[in-house]
Amino acid sequence: MSWDKPARTVTMYNGYMSTLATVHPGRQYEKNGEILYSDARVLSVYELFIVMSIPLDWPVPDWVDDSFLRFVIGEGIPSKMAKDILQNLLIRIRKITFSEAVMGYPLKSVNSIESMLRYCNDSLKWNIDEEYFDDIDELTYDFSASDLGIKDEEFAKINVLKQMRPLTDNQDWAVFFVEFEGKHIDVTALRKVLNAIVPKRKNRDRMTWACDHIFLYVHMGRICC
Repeated sequence: MSWDKPARTVTMYNGYMSTLATVHPGRQYEKNGEILYSDARVLSVYELFIVMSIPLDWPVPDWVDDSFLRFVIGEGIPSKMAKDILQNLLIRIRKITFSEAVMGYPLKSVNSIESMLRYCNDSLKWNIDEEYFDDIDELTYDFSASDLGIKDEEFAKINVLKQMRPLTDNQDWAVFFVEFEGKHIDVTALRKVLNAIVPKRKNRDRMTWACDHIFLYVHMGRICC
């Protein structure tokens, strides 16, 4: 074993010196110009508890001898490693579940500003007043190229750019709906839009939002992303 590297696998026969190198790393010293290591021995039961992340105050039954205890420890899995693996799996599962919830079939049906707002209300539970669905203009702002300081030719392939009005006071996030003509995203135009609504010195005269506080629907043809 090494002091600064992950420990080797502890086997059932950890009470014996073997080629598996599950032995004490020792201390480096020099003798007659040769680099040697002290403490050429197996790990003690106490040290095995540390390596296997077993609580040091774990009550070992009086009837358990050293040989049997070493055998049982070698059959085990380090509890901290098992905990870290499971925690990471749970994080991944939650991310997948959230992704499926957001990118599921209801979202695929969004193909207009109206259906986007309906999705936000029904699937995301945003509690938008039903009266707004009769007049979308009451719930949204329209943006033009000049509003964002973008050249007309750079904005040409954008049919619609709308922002949902804030749902609460002091709302620090924003929802935008962008509709492109045809079935392709104009990446340059989309980049220009995003650059115009994030905090930058040139944008100090208009409302801006942090990138992770922007909820952006992009629609082109029959595809929504």
